[in-house]
Amino acid sequence: MPPNTTRIINIASGANHSLLLLETCDSSLNCETALWGSGDGSTGQLGTAYQQLIKAGASAIFRPIELPLQQEGLSGYKIKFVTASWETTYIVFSHEGKGDVLISMGANDFGDLGIGGKGKGKETLGSFHIISFAHLTVNRMSLRNATLAFQSVEAGQHHVVAQLNATWKNRVTKPCTIGWGTSRHGQLGNVLGKGGKPVPYLSIPTLVPAGDPGDPILSVALGNQHTVLLHASGKISGLGSNRKGQLQGLENARCVSQLGCTWNGTYVVSNDKEGVSCIYATGSGAHGQLGRHYTPTLPTSDGLPSLSPVDLAIPSNSPKILALACGTEHVLALLSQGAAPERTSEVWCWGWNEHGNLGTGTTKDVFTPIKIWPPAMMEGEEETRRAIGIWAGSGTSWLFTRQ
Repeated sequence: MPPNTTRIINIASGANHSLLLLETCDSSLNCETALWGSGDGSTGQLGTAYQQLIKAGASAIFRPIELPLQQEGLSGYKIKFVTASWETTYIVFSHEGKGDVLISMGANDFGDLGIGGKGKGKETLGSFHIISFAHLTVNRMSLRNATLAFQSVEAGQHHVVAQLNATWKNRVTKPCTIGWGTSRHGQLGNVLGKGGKPVPYLSIPTLVPAGDPGDPILSVALGNQHTVLLHASGKISGLGSNRKGQLQGLENARCVSQLGCTWNGTYVVSNDKEGVSCIYATGSGAHGQLGRHYTPTLPTSDGLPSLSPVDLAIPSNSPKILALACGTEHVLALLSQGAAPERTSEVWCWGWNEHGNLGTGTTKDVFTPIKIWPPAMMEGEEETRRAIGIWAGSGTSWLFTRQ
């Protein structure tokens, strides 16, 4: 990593590319964000400069992502968020006194770029695109005349959901949930085309139904064919496919603080009155993704899995789930235990492990959570590196540790 790196803000992974958003600070505590990338850049998901490096035979290591911001009128903008779908990258830029800007770059198989059209045509490869929201209206007010502030951008394999606040000159502000990409299964709402059939994909941003306007959405999580939304009331709502039971029983969740989705599963972190955390899971569990021993047909009325606790067998020392990271079909949990200042951090994992993505030393799937950090060889050492961040990608896992 570059000198003076102080923290990792986010790691976003697509099918075969990874993005690292980090912060560097000098001795005067002047801090800046920087975006680095590695892996496959053949569809332009890492920018044109990276494509040229790959053509020149550059090795697959993290390198700075260079983008022609000045020629696109984005000089002075700083990176705020970054996320990735299968072969596409999304970056939110911010500028003091101006509205946020969202760009996309890479493949456009199912309208992933959010700019219209479909496919891997030469007109999209290698360049980045500013996504427009000007065609949308909220309560008859056009977003063309609004200043946008993005709260989050989340991506599944081929669909995207962005949360933003739109503010007009009269100082009226409205929250918006907007999505594009695959929609055949209703993961962006009940979008119907000719003959009342579901639209297979949306190639430009479209408003996603957010339910009761008096119960705003706090966060979203996306799987392969489903979307899960956490509301301010603590209620969870789901959109899209429930074929694997990935939406089953979500209405029963209480005191929810975090959401996560694998391709075909949903994960909920719940906190009791004492602050002790518990993780619940539902959906596909054939590879251990549910964190409990898998039973193909659980005793529910429709034969689908139900929202049940993950079997996280840790000592009951006030465990708190600091972070949850969901990959394609594997899960990581960052836990904190004990009382300050002796609180310890641990990373537990479970699920699909075909590529060694759980770091267990084998490629066997893990059906009940096991601890992978700190490693057994380091336990008890005074200088153990503390885990402070986790991320999961497509067959990969990432831990950020600090001495």
